[in-house]
Amino acid sequence: MEKMQKVKAVKDQDGHWYVIPDIEFATFLEMEENGEADEWNSFNDRFSAYRTGGDLNLVQLYAEI
Repeated sequence: MEKMQKVKAVKDQDGHWYVIPDIEFATFLEMEENGEADEWNSFNDRFSAYRTGGDLNLVQLYAEI
């Protein structure tokens, strides 16, 4: 069974949705603020796995309640 992680849902400057693990969230914000998101390769390599591929409402999310 996979271990659940805390995550944050956030949009980048271009309006793409991501569901980022808490441990990566500060780095995501830093790269966005420093313009590193414009350097697509490094940003994409690190965060593409977390991109939702569309509207966040169309993504199945799970919560431990």
